[in-house]
Amino acid sequence: MVGLLIGLNIWLTRNMLGTVLGWQIWWLVNSAMIIAAAVTVSNLYVQGGMRVKHIAWFAMVLAVYDAIFTFGWPVTNMLAQRFIGWPFDPAIGFRIGVFNYSLGLGDLLVYSMFVIGVHKAYGRVATRIALLVVVAFGAVMPAVAPLFSSIFIDARTDLVVPAQVAFGPAAFLCYLWLRRRYGQERTMGQFLAASAATSAAAPTTARHALASVRS
Repeated sequence: MVGLLIGLNIWLTRNMLGTVLGWQIWWLVNSAMIIAAAVTVSNLYVQGGMRVKHIAWFAMVLAVYDAIFTFGWPVTNMLAQRFIGWPFDPAIGFRIGVFNYSLGLGDLLVYSMFVIGVHKAYGRVATRIALLVVVAFGAVMPAVAPLFSSIFIDARTDLVVPAQVAFGPAAFLCYLWLRRRYGQERTMGQFLAASAATSAAAPTTARHALASVRS
């Protein structure tokens, strides 16, 4: 499957980028590859011992980095312009008319690590909170920010929004609240033990429910 996506990505880049439909198909395939890569790497990091604390601090550092290399030295802008239209563009996105909209692999990786890390550390309810933070501060806020300021327009009149500037502080504050609310983070061993206990309890609960119905 991975080999098929790689081959298709290269073929589409060489043959389909002359039309809007071609760009849309290219973005669909490229995005599938990048999402798979980000989720896979995030799982490996979290399973290997990375905690929400590490991810939150990492997001804060990236917030500073993103601001500097978007507004001070526009390296992010240059990389986005250089990579687009080449195979394995490290971004997900879509196209409408002549406009391309994309989100970088780095941003997607931090979002994935944060959600997966919170799930391991604090469970499903906390994961829903983490997802809300990602949607609100990682997607919605960067999308609407250009409506309120022209600072995001670069020399090529492209809109470049450093998403981590909004998400980093929000993720860090969310981590502080979760730590205060739920206490110490679970280790990977504790997470696996809790998952095994839940799985073992499910058949027993089902048998009790069935017995109650029959009685």
